[in-house]
Amino acid sequence: MENNICFMEEWQGGSDLDAHLRSDNFGVIAGAMDLFIAEPQVRFQTIASTAGVEPGHIAFAASGASFLSERYGWSYGVPAWLLTGYVANNRVQNGHHHWRDVIAAGAVSYGVGKLFVTPENAAHLAPVVGPQFVGMRWQRSW
Repeated sequence: MENNICFMEEWQGGSDLDAHLRSDNFGVIAGAMDLFIAEPQVRFQTIASTAGVEPGHIAFAASGASFLSERYGWSYGVPAWLLTGYVANNRVQNGHHHWRDVIAAGAVSYGVGKLFVTPENAAHLAPVVGPQFVGMRWQRSW
């Protein structure tokens, strides 16, 4: 398919849709559609519930909590994780997400923090083996 134009808008109910169809904005779009060579396709899709969509708020809060806990320790991490739990509970109680989605987003954010955040003042000692040498490498972050 080529030469496609997609307009998306969200309405809370049928009365909102009716108001939109009577609006000046829709009149302009309808007038432009009359200029098309081919008859345009107009589709309306009903979404019964937005629960279960990607919990971006939770992932954002959990990534910050994961960073703080990994970088600066649990003295900063515990309050951040408590706030993340508060945000997660609000999103679930208000019907925006399911618990399983919230837990998955938190787990992914925690895993990313574990993999990519270096603790403050961390020191690492690791063996190094090369073609003609064997040694130890010491690395410190600040």
